[in-house]
This record gives sequence, structure tokens and C-alpha cells, in this order.
Amino acid sequence: MRSHLRCGLQYPTDEVDSIAASMCGFAGLYALAPFARDDLAARAAAMAASIAHRGPDAQSVLVEPFAAVGFRRLAIVDLVTGDQPVQNGDGSIQVFLNGEIYNHLELRERLRRDHGIDIRTGSDAAVLPFLYEHYGPDFVDLCNGMFAICVLDRRDRSCRLYRDRLGIKPLYVAITPQAVVFGSELKALFASGLCAPAIDEAQLVPFLELFYVPGAATICRGVDKLMPGERLVLQGGQPPRRERWWRLASVQPARDDEALDELDALLADATRLQLMADVPIGISLSGGLDSGLIAHYASLGSTHVRAYTIAFPDTDPGELDCARQVARKLGIEQVEISAPAGDFLAELDATTFFNDEPVADPAFYPALLVARAAAEHVKVLLAGSGADELFAGYGHYTLSPKLQAGRLLYLALGTGLGGRLAGNRHSAATRRALRAYGRTRLPWHALAMTHLGDADRRALQPLVRRDHLEEIATAFAACGHLDARNQQLCVDAQTYLPHQLLSLLDRTTMAASIEGRVPFLDHRIAEFAMGVHGRHKYGGVRENKRMLRRLAARHLPAGVAVRKKHGFPNSVEQWLGPDRLPAVREQLLDAGTFAATTFPKPWLQSLLADAGAVRRNALTVHSLLVVESWHRVFCRSGATVAAGAGARAHA
Repeated sequence: MRSHLRCGLQYPTDEVDSIAASMCGFAGLYALAPFARDDLAARAAAMAASIAHRGPDAQSVLVEPFAAVGFRRLAIVDLVTGDQPVQNGDGSIQVFLNGEIYNHLELRERLRRDHGIDIRTGSDAAVLPFLYEHYGPDFVDLCNGMFAICVLDRRDRSCRLYRDRLGIKPLYVAITPQAVVFGSELKALFASGLCAPAIDEAQLVPFLELFYVPGAATICRGVDKLMPGERLVLQGGQPPRRERWWRLASVQPARDDEALDELDALLADATRLQLMADVPIGISLSGGLDSGLIAHYASLGSTHVRAYTIAFPDTDPGELDCARQVARKLGIEQVEISAPAGDFLAELDATTFFNDEPVADPAFYPALLVARAAAEHVKVLLAGSGADELFAGYGHYTLSPKLQAGRLLYLALGTGLGGRLAGNRHSAATRRALRAYGRTRLPWHALAMTHLGDADRRALQPLVRRDHLEEIATAFAACGHLDARNQQLCVDAQTYLPHQLLSLLDRTTMAASIEGRVPFLDHRIAEFAMGVHGRHKYGGVRENKRMLRRLAARHLPAGVAVRKKHGFPNSVEQWLGPDRLPAVREQLLDAGTFAATTFPKPWLQSLLADAGAVRRNALTVHSLLVVESWHRVFCRSGATVAAGAGARAHA
């Protein structure tokens, strides 16, 4: 089922002649040593070709004496005029945008009113060089969107790189003796010929613990990621300079009430802004609370929106029925799509190519299958990502009654007697976290976010080069002015959300050449959420996301508001079933594999001793397979390029 109807806002033709959205990828280099112009152009073109899947509709290369940037475009709105770079009036400022500036119409009006600049054509990116020219490097404060931005300023031969507030779009950087190379994916940096893929062994234990590499580091030695709300300033004669331009943790609690009407209006406006497209656009409707609310707000802004429910063979029928109920109540068309179960091991290396800076989240592979299925129908898909981290959707934001009773027992009777009376059901780490819970939730939170057991940590101790909890602990300290529950939410929104969940969303959608949009992560909603006391968000283990449930009671079928949270399907145990044991052992134990030459052999053998051991350690084995595949694809095979067309250079 396919539609090319314009969705969302209708733009009067007397206001703006042509609007184009700017979803794409870019990659480039800022010269620290002399380069021939042809060399710069060739490197930037190769970098852009490596991320052709992010923008299959157009490619271009800009070459300056001090820098070169390649661009790939995925056409979303106004399918003709959205090429980049965009520039100011005299061409002294050139800008590349990966993402969307949702409030660009408002910014056009501001430029017209305050500076007499009338931008009537071009993409949402067209406002950016003029904003930079008139408001300086802090122009991003004015932008509502998801973005990575590159600004080349010919006036002072500088380059400024920006990442959006919540880290929806990625940006990677490596500083080499010849140049600073940067791009939307790691493989683009490798394609420059200036940065080689090599696993940083200091990141291995953190990766196994968290399913991602924490902080600014990546799995690759010498490559960093720009952090959410951060910019990098590159200017001749000065060392590269990282600067923070926005922090969620700086938000102060402003109210002690739910302010549901304000949240209702914010979500409606955020969704309205994100319904901008001249291609098929849809809502990923799972039947859950978050996607149901997005579908409601989308239905207010457009009569043409469709809901897409994508099911695997083992999807709960109740989930499908709930999605149907939501669509019927909202009066929107629902399309059900069947996604194949897939073969994880057979597709592992192909998946790794798109996973790029890898996450070991078991949801990555099924999410990739979902994106492929959705791409048959749409080029833009709205999702409910971010709701759990802002409005308390996870169980570790409170204690169950049994755990609370255990905590009181430990406090009253001490570790020894309390533990014996509790039957030693809880691990020593759990007991320590419960005892500390009244003073700080950091140990409890860390316990929920990490995946190795005490025996694993002892076996891997020789490989430990950094504290995998350092970023979480630092974020806890920075959020200390918030109440305990908001402190946890704020930490997750700055660590787990961008590093794992948004990375997964970006890679899987871009691999299928579609765009994922996330209305809950409009920065106004994030700031609002941190300003509401945590007690209004979580009413106990049976009432998580209390505020969103109350909104759902206003707008959705009654059953949705009380429905239990369902996570993404996790089939790791099936992927690594007994019939796959020989293949798994071959990948991780054979001589010459990265795993066999890096990790302690007795530990690896214990994980893979038999089918039962693999089942008990399925998540760790899955993470090891992801690392092994990354080494095989990038370090051994040198894969960087999918099919790509030639580039055209701009003077």
C-alpha cells in the first residue's frame, strides 16, 4: 500500500516557494597538513560513497583549501531542490545538515523580520548559514530538530561540528597528523584512508557490560563520538576544541504538579512539526502506550497519516489487537506488515556493516528487519523512542514490594542474618545496592544497566582498562539537584538512550534508507519532563509512566492506558540454539579469531561448553559475536563501501 500524499503541515505558496527536508549523511576532513585539491576531493568522495545507504538519492562533494566534505541525500520533502551544501548570500559560509530542522519556517520568518533575509526556496537546511552568520556559533540554540551539522566558514578557515541536544543523529571524529576526519558513520572515517579500523581493547569489558561503549570513546582506537549537545571547533593554528552547548542535567525542577495539559500541548506540537514530508510517512504502531499516543497526535495534524504495525511470526496476538483498536478509535488507516523471522548468524556480517559503531542490543537485528519491511511502504516513520527515559518506563526506577522488603530486612538485621533469612536469593551486589538505596540509587541503577556476573568480571579482570561505570557515576553526580527518580531518568537519557537506543534507531532506519523521527525527544518535552517531580511519573511497579497513562486515558482506548509494557522481541536463545552451537564455537574459539586471541580461553570455553551454557550466557555470547563480526568485517576485510555513485565537486 503506497501513498504520495503530502502529510502534515500545509505551507501556503505565497509564503514559501519550495521546502525540502535534509535527511542525509555527510563525511569529510579538515586539513592539518597540505593536501592537493584532487586528493581532498577523492577522499571526501570515497567517504560519502561508504554511507550511500544513508542518502541514495544524491551525492555531492565540496572542496575548500582547508577542508572537503562529501554529502549523501535521502529526499524527503521537495524531491528536487534539497542538495547540499547550503550557503549564505556571498558564499562565505557553507553548511551541511544530517537530520531535520523542524522549526525552519519560524526561523525563516525570524530572519526576514530581524535581518531582511527572505529565504523562499531550498530545504530546511537553507536557514542554517544565515543563522550562523547573524547569531554566531550559538545559532543552534534556536533550532528545534534532530541533527548533525557541519559549518565551513571561509572567513576564518574554520569548521564547526554540532550534534543535537539528545544525540538522535550521530557524528564521529578522529584526529590524525594530517587531518581531522569526521562523518555520520565510522566506516566513512575508514574510507578516508587516514584512519584505520582497530579494536580498542580498553573498551571491550565496558562493551560486554553495557552493550555499548560509554562516553565519547568508540570501539575503534583513535575514534571518538561527538556527545549529545556538544560541538567541535576546528580552526587553523588552534587545537581542536570540544564545547558543550546544551545539557539536560542543567534543567531545574520547576513544578510540583503533573501539568498534563501542558504536556498534551507539547506532544501535539512536536508531532505536528515532525509530520513534514512529500513522501509516504507513517507511524510505527505497536499497540503500546507510546506509539499509540504518537498516532493520536499525528491524527490531529493530518488526515493522510497511516499506522504501520509490523509483526513477527511469534508476535503476541494481543499486541496486534490493541493496535487495531487504537487505529479504529483514531479513525486512521492501519497497515499490518509481516516481518520475516530472519537468520541472525547467516546475516551477522551484513548486519554488522550497518551496525557500524556497534551496539550489542539483541533488538538490533529484529529492528533492522522491521525497517526493511517498513521501507516497502514509507520513507519516514515516527516512533515512540525516548518516552521510557523521560517518563519512567523501566522497572529499575523503583523497587518491587519484595525487593523493598528485602532492603528493610538487610537494614534491620545486617548483611549476614538478613541475607540468611532471605535465603540468599539476592546476589551480594544486589544486597549492597539495596542497602545503599536510601542514600543513593547509583549502585541499584548500575546493577540494572550492566550484564556481566561476578564470575565473568573476575575472569575478565586482566582486560579491565577503564571503569565501565564512570560515565554513569559522573552523570549521577551532575544530576544530583534532581529528585532521586528524575536523577535516574536524566542519567539514562544521557547515557543509555543516545549510546544504545538512538544508535540502534539511526542505524537500522538508515540501513533501509528510511528516516526515523522521535516526537518524544523534542527538546522542549525533555526539558519539561525534567521539570516535573519524579513522583508524578511512577506510581509503583504497576503504574509506570503515570503521566503518559493519564494522557492515554484521554485519547486512546481504555485498555491501552493500563496495558503492561512489552519490550522488543528478544530471540537470542533461539538464534543460538543447540543446532547453532558448532557455528558459534567456530566463530569464537577457532585459532586466529579475535575472541580466541583476546579473551581468557577458560572463560570462553565455559560460555560455550554446551548448549545449556550458551543458553545461560546467551546475551554475553551474542555480544562476543558482535565484536568478532566487527573485527572480521572492518579490521580483517576492510569493508567500507557499499555501492556508490560518483561525486560532483563544488568550487
